[in-house]
Amino acid sequence: MLKKKTNCLLALLLLCIAQPVLAQSKREARDSSVTIIFSEEKTTRKKKKVSGDANIIKIAPLGFITGQFPLLYERRLTDFLTVQVGGGLTNRNYMRGLMIRARDEDASSIIKEYPWSNTNDFDMDQTEQLYSFEYRKPKMGYMYRVEPRIYFENEAPEGNYIGLQYNYARYNFSIPAYVNGEHSGDLRDEYENITDFMVHFGNQWVHDRITIESSSAIGLRKVKGSKYVNNGNGSEGFATYDKSSINFGVTFTIGYHF
Repeated sequence: MLKKKTNCLLALLLLCIAQPVLAQSKREARDSSVTIIFSEEKTTRKKKKVSGDANIIKIAPLGFITGQFPLLYERRLTDFLTVQVGGGLTNRNYMRGLMIRARDEDASSIIKEYPWSNTNDFDMDQTEQLYSFEYRKPKMGYMYRVEPRIYFENEAPEGNYIGLQYNYARYNFSIPAYVNGEHSGDLRDEYENITDFMVHFGNQWVHDRITIESSSAIGLRKVKGSKYVNNGNGSEGFATYDKSSINFGVTFTIGYHF
């Protein structure tokens, strides 16, 4: 009988000792769980956001059509405003040549002042027509542009925008002098300056580090140039022309933003 009572006391004693130990283990398990959750939340908050919206460097892969090869840089100023600037080289303008031929324009319809006194007979100029390249050769020129933009759909520089662009392009040419009925003399330098004031309506897609942009534009164009002329009777020189018109345009660029 005494032995049974002793065993019961020992069992009760062990139960009393084990209960606080188990309770402590449960509390420690709960504390560990809370610590892990807080640690994960803290790590998430401190994760750095990759910046990629402030700067974009672009090229115009279809620039050869207009003979303009710019390197462009767009900078974000506010959530809706950016400014794009650029500069580069120029060469033969295929689009302008097509437009002149489509309108059936030649030097006589553009040039208003010749180096000789009698300008009533426009057929007096015997040299190659403007933007013909049988004898005329294009030379490297230069260009630059600036364009502030307002983004009205998403935060800049993504989504739809309106841009006001100023673009200046200098095109240079050379042509042999007209001697004895043909272009066989020393080279004469010609030039054409094209200034555009355009309103662009465009969209820019941002994908990771790559941007793709397209736009259409309307505005004013001012053309001013100097063409070599010779009347075939010993008089030669440079005739100037100056013309303004409504202009339409499209752009396509690919960029890298960082």
